[in-house]
Amino acid sequence: MDTQVKRCTFRRGTEKDLPEIAALFRRHNYGIRRSEWLHWKYFQNPDGPARIYVAEDEEKGIIGLTARTPRRFTSTKTGAFDVFQNVDLFMAEQFRNKGIYGKLSKFAGNERNYFLIGFPNELSHVVNELDHVIPLEVWLFPLALSQLKVFFHHRAASFLLDLFSEMYTLMWFGSSPRNIQMKPVIRFKQDFDVPSDFIQGVRSAAFLNWRFCDNPTRRLSSFEFIENGESIGYCVYAFSGTAAEIYDLVCIRRQRECMRLLIDHCRSWRFSHLSFQGVNLRLHRFGFMRCRSREDCILSDIRNGPRAPEGPWMLTLADRDV
Repeated sequence: MDTQVKRCTFRRGTEKDLPEIAALFRRHNYGIRRSEWLHWKYFQNPDGPARIYVAEDEEKGIIGLTARTPRRFTSTKTGAFDVFQNVDLFMAEQFRNKGIYGKLSKFAGNERNYFLIGFPNELSHVVNELDHVIPLEVWLFPLALSQLKVFFHHRAASFLLDLFSEMYTLMWFGSSPRNIQMKPVIRFKQDFDVPSDFIQGVRSAAFLNWRFCDNPTRRLSSFEFIENGESIGYCVYAFSGTAAEIYDLVCIRRQRECMRLLIDHCRSWRFSHLSFQGVNLRLHRFGFMRCRSREDCILSDIRNGPRAPEGPWMLTLADRDV
């Protein structure tokens, strides 16, 4: 393929482009490399289909794209509104640094009538006058610190660390509740509406099933908290080394008791600690320790249009790219 592109064309992508996009990703060992998985990500989201913009060379072969998926947010002050997230920004290696991606981004921006959110890495971290920067937080809670590799060969220290973790849990949460159960989720059957002044993602059963239960890209563990036969919340986590990485956690009531059940469950699986990343999680009230994070998210206003709703945001990994 000639890398000296004389004329690129840009257009909206469709479902018919997915096999070619998947092949492009496979050649570069990038992202999701199966067309059926891309279809799940781009077109099965109950919040709406993705906006895909592709760049083509003279032979009408796709050489790059930018894709944005919708996420519905709400708060008691704003009501529901849609935000699109930058999820895939990619250019074939031989066509990079030729100005093509900038033109593709401009093409996509010409029809943008929606707010845009992104979680950029260091290479793509660019802020302009339309952007609001929201720092991300990382919160940790000790479970079985002896599972950390540094303590594998120190039995005495491991015993003391695990004893500390158990006493720390008891101090913050008391004994384990007996009238609440934590049960695995096969499919979510109800929406979880938690009215708040915080701007947060809408957690419909359809979205939760798509995001967590139907997710083909990674293994996630989903559980509901049940009280007297009624679901009062849920938690989703994934294995991340020796830690349980929380993707989402919602409790309609009895937050402390539900958190204690989650801690007991994860300790029984010998996780070293819980890790929870997001915005405005306020987990210090549950004994979590906040660690420094260099990451943030960027919310972009619409050029010559309305500004993003004002107010504090509350984000979890459920609101990020899959």
